[in-house]
Amino acid sequence: MIRNMKNILFVIIVLSTYKLYSQESVISSGGEAKGTTGSLSYSAGQVATNSYLSDEGSMSEGVQHTYQIITLGGIKNNFNISLRAYPNPTKDLLNIQIDDFREQYFVYQLLDIEGRIIQSKRINDHQTEIDVRDLSSGIFLVQILGEKSILDSFRVIKLE
Repeated sequence: MIRNMKNILFVIIVLSTYKLYSQESVISSGGEAKGTTGSLSYSAGQVATNSYLSDEGSMSEGVQHTYQIITLGGIKNNFNISLRAYPNPTKDLLNIQIDDFREQYFVYQLLDIEGRIIQSKRINDHQTEIDVRDLSSGIFLVQILGEKSILDSFRVIKLE
């Protein structure tokens, strides 16, 4: 009985000192760069990668994968308006909000990743909903147009 207790204690000690990693790879270099506007971590020299492709999507194994949500800064406009698109990522409805809406001419265009227009409608109120339920998952671009120019652009991530 005492011998079994010693074996169990030995296994517990060995397992508690062992490090577990969720991702591990041998790379030649890497680091992190920090600035006033954000930070960036990078790695270089990963010697083995795998990519998988199917009709449902694609997957790439690797050490670091980015997930970002950004506003694609638009052309500065003379309307002095504030535009927001939310929630991002979205599954069903995307809201476009224009603060200080004054019955001016605005149109939104929803484009796919290749630049094809999927939807284009006039914005008639300070809050507009875009129904994206029927779209497949992926990255889309929403452009807000004034009378003569693109006022702003947003990259939108559509989830399943």
